[in-house]
Amino acid sequence: MRRGAGARSAPVLAAGLAVVAASAALTIWEPPLLKALSRRVHDQMLRGHAQPPRADAVTLVDIDEASLAAVGQWPWPRVLLARLTDRLWAAGASVVVYDVVFPEPDRTSPDQIRDLWTRLSGTPVDPGAAGGLGSFDAQFAAALGRGRSVLGCFLERCPAPADAVPAADDAYKGRIFERNAESRVLLPQADAIVHSLPELAAASSGAFFNTTPDHDRITRRTPLVWAYGPDRVYPSLALEAVRLHLGLRQAALVFDAETGTRVREIRLRDLVVPVDHNGRLVLNYRSVPFPALSAAAILDGRFDPAAVSNRIVFVGTSAAGLKDLVATPFVEEFPGVEVHATAVDNILAGDALREQSWFFYVTFAGILLGGGLVTVAAWRLRSGPALAVAVAAVASTLGASALMLHARNLVLSPAEVAIACALAYSAVTAVRYGQEERDRRRVRAMFGTMVSPEVLRYMEDHPESFTLAGERREVTVLFSDIAGFTGISEHLEPQRLSDLMNRVMTPLTEVVLARKGMVNKYVGDSIMAVWNAPFDLPGHAAEACRAAIEMHRTLDALRPGLHAEFDCDIHMRIGINTGPVTAGNMGSARRFEYTVLGDTVNQASRFEAENKEHGTRILAGEATVAAAGDAVAARRIGSVTIRGRAAAVAVFEIPEAPQVSQAEQSRPADVSPK
Repeated sequence: MRRGAGARSAPVLAAGLAVVAASAALTIWEPPLLKALSRRVHDQMLRGHAQPPRADAVTLVDIDEASLAAVGQWPWPRVLLARLTDRLWAAGASVVVYDVVFPEPDRTSPDQIRDLWTRLSGTPVDPGAAGGLGSFDAQFAAALGRGRSVLGCFLERCPAPADAVPAADDAYKGRIFERNAESRVLLPQADAIVHSLPELAAASSGAFFNTTPDHDRITRRTPLVWAYGPDRVYPSLALEAVRLHLGLRQAALVFDAETGTRVREIRLRDLVVPVDHNGRLVLNYRSVPFPALSAAAILDGRFDPAAVSNRIVFVGTSAAGLKDLVATPFVEEFPGVEVHATAVDNILAGDALREQSWFFYVTFAGILLGGGLVTVAAWRLRSGPALAVAVAAVASTLGASALMLHARNLVLSPAEVAIACALAYSAVTAVRYGQEERDRRRVRAMFGTMVSPEVLRYMEDHPESFTLAGERREVTVLFSDIAGFTGISEHLEPQRLSDLMNRVMTPLTEVVLARKGMVNKYVGDSIMAVWNAPFDLPGHAAEACRAAIEMHRTLDALRPGLHAEFDCDIHMRIGINTGPVTAGNMGSARRFEYTVLGDTVNQASRFEAENKEHGTRILAGEATVAAAGDAVAARRIGSVTIRGRAAAVAVFEIPEAPQVSQAEQSRPADVSPK
């Protein structure tokens, strides 16, 4: 059966195209499983892309386990934070950023303790009892005001009444300049805010420290801007730190003026920060941690000032007990402050990852083209080349995505295209495998007893090398018949006759099969065998002649034993002819068989009968002798007139003596596809 032809190929092609169409639809729908897989592929690619910090502008001051052990539990008295801040200014820090919010007064502050003692005792406490230390919050605010500092705030998303009024924030400075501000709805929207004490907020800049993990709780991007109320847009810690570090008055939030459906970029004067359509920075995580100093070492003055000079210094924590840990594509527990440090390094180095709106169309086109190519290849090619095309398509997708990531920092996840190619190949292969298995069962059912096991295996493995539909082809047909069978059948009981025929037909059939012939049918005491159908067999005429010779030799060897057992002499006549026939499945709609029809078959049958007239045992037509050539010897004995033909045809005797060499007799015939 020809692969890719007619109705048989239609389900194969349809299966692949259906998978490609479904994959394209899933890309639009984005089911959670596909999205999760896409993210995992992104993570794996990012691991191979990561580099050390590049901007050399960030240092971390870590409130680590050692600092907690040395200073005490968190929160610390803010007089200590004031001291820490002043030491950083003294060392030349460019910007000091606290990844912390201070919404309540310091309870350890002397004025707070004095008020507490007054409430508990019911008697006013002498202000001098606090040692004249004053307010720790005021000292911390004073320290923050001696340089460019940033304090964190927390923006919350929670259900709020439609008429709710945003909480006041007197410290809001409006450092984000918006272009096309009507598109602000694209930004993350806050319903509430937790910010530091007004005294602290007035001495510093405020910025949110929220991050936005994906549904799998992994932080792959972080917002740089967040909207709160109708007229406030807050920067992130990272964005505000970079603005202050560069000495800029504002950062520009640029929306897409044409479509109004996405945030295009954020500008810090000449520095363009690429963001996704919601204003989030796609983080390009670093392969090694940022330089870090223990907070205890800063407080004690045991650090190299060069480590913070002219740098953005983030004060945060890696202590597990303070729970400021997030999951990243690299590790499950990552200090949250390092996310902000990563964002700063990405912005200053200009290597933040980029997600473009047109990536969707590239992915969609890749699914259609790649999946379509794999479908056609799996449909038209053999399994080996088809698999090679599928592997090449997947590898090319992965390679192109990796190249875009490394060369241009473009995040084009190849998962959707690779999955579409793999599924298309699998679907087409599965349907083809099912068809081939069905073909195997059909071939075995039709030819299991008609050809040798070797030929049957070949036909099962190469169904494309023959056809079961009607076709015109040249074959060699052999008819054998037992001489005097009528008398023998009258002489023997039915059971004995059946035993005799089985004893004769079995070895004769084995000779035909060994010579790569097909036993087309048994008609009483006759065998009809065909060569070169349904599969191609070079030298089929010579093989048929050799089979006829070996059949007679086999019967000659059996004759003495058969005579002793059944009291009869068994002789056989064989006719062979070569020529065109119609070959294929023939019969009724309910029952059919593979056979050959035509004048060539009729002549072979007639030649078998002519043996009786000429006293020969094997007669062959002129076409058979010509096709066999020097492979067998032949002797012309005359001409015969075939019923339905006006002209006589020449017939030749095939002698059984040594003209056929032993090597030729035992040489296996070739079986090759069309």
